[in-house]
Amino acid sequence: MRTNIKEAKMKALAGIIAAAALVGPAVASDLGGHWFDGGVVLYGQDSDRGGAKAEVRLNLAPEEPEAAIYLGLGVGYGSWKTKPIPTRKQTDSFNNVILTKQTFLDFGPGISWKKTYHLAIGLTALSYKTDVVRHTPASDYSTDPADPANGSAWGGFGEVGYELPIGHWLACLSVGYRETRGNETTTCTNAAGSQVESKFKPIKGFYGSIGLRMRF
Repeated sequence: MRTNIKEAKMKALAGIIAAAALVGPAVASDLGGHWFDGGVVLYGQDSDRGGAKAEVRLNLAPEEPEAAIYLGLGVGYGSWKTKPIPTRKQTDSFNNVILTKQTFLDFGPGISWKKTYHLAIGLTALSYKTDVVRHTPASDYSTDPADPANGSAWGGFGEVGYELPIGHWLACLSVGYRETRGNETTTCTNAAGSQVESKFKPIKGFYGSIGLRMRF
């Protein structure tokens, strides 16, 4: 059931993006011609996780009316859930990671062209607090809810989508992929008090985002 719900939401997002591609050129004004823009972008991930970031982007080609080359900086807060990570040689033993809290910083270039299309890549750095559950055939191990795994990590992101310029505003809709570099390690405990080390990746997976920016 959960898989069906997730697939339905992804199909709905794809339909919205397709509709944006059709109506965008008809309602859009010039995409470029401004020095910078700023606004708020919301993201959703794994059907029940999400957050938002405030972002400012400097336009490196303000003389171009129908295109823009950006250098962006964003600060955000939200939650994330990764897919299970199988342990070596044991496909029935895996870690299920739920990121309960993250503060992140995004930095990188982007480009928009033909009044509609948008592409961005960049680096992401974050501070996280993560609940880790390790399932094994014999027992389940987890971090203490009062003391989740915490630390900092960095990685990268990439996204593609549409930006619809309407007057001084840019409405944006995109899908992307985000992942932190390497794996983190924490200690999990079962009901009997036994402990094991568990590896996890704070962020890994696809997401969808929608936002609104004002041009200056």
